[in-house]
Amino acid sequence: LPESLGNLSKLEVLSLISNNITGGIPESIGNLLNLNHLFITGTNISRVLLRSIAQLCKLMDLQLNGNNNQDGAEVTELIEGLSRCHGGSILQVLDLSDNGLSGHLPDQVGQLRNLISLDLSDNLIIGSIPASISELKSLMFLHLRDNQLSGLVPSCIGKMSNLEFLDLSSNRLDGELSQVHFANLSTLTHLDMSYNALSFTINRDWIPPFQFSTFRMRSGRVGPEFPKWILSQKHLTEVDLSNNVMDDTLPNNFFNSFLPNSILNLSHNQMKGILPVSFRSVPLTKLDLSFNDFKASQLHLHSESTLRTLDLSNNLISGPILVSAGEIPLEYLDLSNNYINGSIPLSLCLMQGLTILDMSNNHLSSRIPQCWNNGNLIVMKLSKNKLSGPIPNSIGSLLQLTSLHLDQNELTGEIPSSVSHLKRLVTLDMGDNKLSGEIPNWLGTVYHHLKFLV
Repeated sequence: LPESLGNLSKLEVLSLISNNITGGIPESIGNLLNLNHLFITGTNISRVLLRSIAQLCKLMDLQLNGNNNQDGAEVTELIEGLSRCHGGSILQVLDLSDNGLSGHLPDQVGQLRNLISLDLSDNLIIGSIPASISELKSLMFLHLRDNQLSGLVPSCIGKMSNLEFLDLSSNRLDGELSQVHFANLSTLTHLDMSYNALSFTINRDWIPPFQFSTFRMRSGRVGPEFPKWILSQKHLTEVDLSNNVMDDTLPNNFFNSFLPNSILNLSHNQMKGILPVSFRSVPLTKLDLSFNDFKASQLHLHSESTLRTLDLSNNLISGPILVSAGEIPLEYLDLSNNYINGSIPLSLCLMQGLTILDMSNNHLSSRIPQCWNNGNLIVMKLSKNKLSGPIPNSIGSLLQLTSLHLDQNELTGEIPSSVSHLKRLVTLDMGDNKLSGEIPNWLGTVYHHLKFLV
């Protein structure tokens, strides 16, 4: 772009999105004093450019994201510059995400009082979150995820009564979160504080002022008790409390808090108790309870269930699997590393949407069904069971299969020639069985993608 760009003194909107501007943006952009909206994506940015942009005091919308930081430009200098605008900044949207910006978040951020949306995610920002951020009374969206922020979350953040979206995930924040942090956040709908060292110290009888839809706190310290205050939420669409050292039981009416087609992830905790026999009344599409201590004496996969992903692996589930008549919408089913016994239900053969099936390391017995017709199945893991009899010919109809694990069973007979049809296989493991006959000649000719053969 030529330096003469700065001569367009009446320009109000400038969009430089998805252009291959090899020479970068000229410093003269700082002369466009009437600019209200500036969008720059996919180019080189520098300290000089940020200093120039900081002079544009009529900016209402500044979206500078997804760029290449040439010389270690810092967020600090830009925000400090914008805060010095005579009469105050009128900026409403500030998006500096994914630029590799370093520096710290200065106290002057609180002077950008007209901000509605602030996105500094996916950068290299260090230091603490300044208490002055609570001066942004109009702020509705605050994205600070994927930085290197450290220290405590200031409790005065609870004064930001218009905040709807708060994402502080993937930083180095620590300390406690109390009711004070959420005291006046009555409009909050999205909260993500995952991948920090934050813990909750909330009274058991606390009723939040908000009704949020999304609550993510992956790899935090919510436990050891399950947060009962979640039961006050009636519009949940996603809850992720995985890896939170929770050692408790699920409240009986917990699933009533979810709207249809929701997501729940409580994996990698020490949760216990008896699972419902059927999940047909659970309004979820994805349920992950893996790596816990849940028990069940049988499991019923029901055609009326809305679940598409079900992961109950690494629990204490025993008894057989029952599958109702009708189309089962499951696409991902992982029941591995449990104590499930009985035979593999024939209905599993007919789940046309199923892509991942893992029932390895259980106590399954009898023969593998002959009816396989799952056209979308990519992974089948039946290893480490007590399955007997021959490998069924119908497995050869699973043409999308990339991983087939039948090892450590009691399978007999020869490898059926239909297995040669599985030309997408990357992993084929049939070891530690009682198979007989010669190794087929086609084994070395049809598998062009094979990397693991046992």
